[in-house]
Amino acid sequence: MRLLYCFLVLFGLLISNAPAFGQESSAVDPQVQAFAEHVAELIKQGDPKAIEAVCDIKYDFRQIAGDTEFHFQDKEKWIQSLTEKAKLLPPLHTPLLFPEQTVESCQLISVRKVKDSHLAIERVFTDDGTLTYLWLTISPKEAGSFAVVACESTLSGGEISAFIRMLLTRYAPWETPDGMISDQAENAPALSLEKRYVYGMLQALKKMDLLSVTQLYMQLPPEIQDLQSQPLIAMVALQSALKLNEVAQSQQIEGLKQFSANTIQRAVQQCPKSPSIAFYSWDWFLENGQPDVALEQLQVLKQEIGNDPYLALNEAEVLVAKGETQEGYELVKQAMKSLGDIQTCYLIAASIYARGGDYKSTTHWLEQAEIKFDTKYHLDDLSDTAWKSFIESREYQEWQSKSSKPAAGDESSEP
Repeated sequence: MRLLYCFLVLFGLLISNAPAFGQESSAVDPQVQAFAEHVAELIKQGDPKAIEAVCDIKYDFRQIAGDTEFHFQDKEKWIQSLTEKAKLLPPLHTPLLFPEQTVESCQLISVRKVKDSHLAIERVFTDDGTLTYLWLTISPKEAGSFAVVACESTLSGGEISAFIRMLLTRYAPWETPDGMISDQAENAPALSLEKRYVYGMLQALKKMDLLSVTQLYMQLPPEIQDLQSQPLIAMVALQSALKLNEVAQSQQIEGLKQFSANTIQRAVQQCPKSPSIAFYSWDWFLENGQPDVALEQLQVLKQEIGNDPYLALNEAEVLVAKGETQEGYELVKQAMKSLGDIQTCYLIAASIYARGGDYKSTTHWLEQAEIKFDTKYHLDDLSDTAWKSFIESREYQEWQSKSSKPAAGDESSEP
């Protein structure tokens, strides 16, 4: 689970002063635009040294502690201890800017001015089909240059800094040297209970005990139930529940299926405006017969990301599921004009037409992908109902029986 890896390595992303999503202005410096495009190209190239050269992301534990008063342990020693531990780790933004897989595409979606900085949104596809959105805060440096001073992503929930700030300013000031909440703390029983559940979830996640993660989330006592709306807590629960739901679906474990579904819905209800929650949940709602909810989640993403052709492709999938096939097909055609270099998008386009029963167009997009990427799709192991119906169709059999690939054409052309 990449969220766990990112959480552990990004523990020091405490002082990310990235502006809140959605607070934008229309004025964008062309030099900032060019710099953001340059960063996107560096991410695609995957050169760590080159990317680090354009980053100036600081980690100041003293700043995150701020004026918080520590009552039972030495604040300065605590800050020094965390600072030394952070030095032993790789750069704490590494998991966001350097995916484990090879980057297939990194596209700048938009740049907008926010206060004294700019917020660049970039879409990253790796060669295994994994998609991530990055929010990069860009600030001016000396001599008219720029630097990335903060980064967040759909993996981080957009709230890692706020989450760590909660841990380090809410619990640490009242902890005794042995890590317990002092009885002298304000509302000590509730604070101790809250800390026990938060750390319990994180410990369960380290062990990949996903059932315990979701159980702890769903069983939060009434006096601390507001933790369910803490974005990273909700993200941990959501991703755990999604994985459990996959297991339950494949093994037909009805009780686990219902429990994991309830957890997914709870996380979405508690964080209705979180782009990360929406990013990971919309297709689950689609595949579980709730296209209207899926569309609502995509709208949350569009509000925070902007007019990205890939989101239009996702929207097309939902529209076809709702029976609005022609509107969906038109969105596919328009979106693919901008997504022709991303292999995953061809399979998505084909699946949308398969869902709508247009098998001729399904084979068109599969053929275009084979031409452009010199690949052969093997669809027999796909379990989606729409794919199963396509595989049983005459069009699929004819496509499979072709002895040679069709002549090359425009990969983004309409079927």
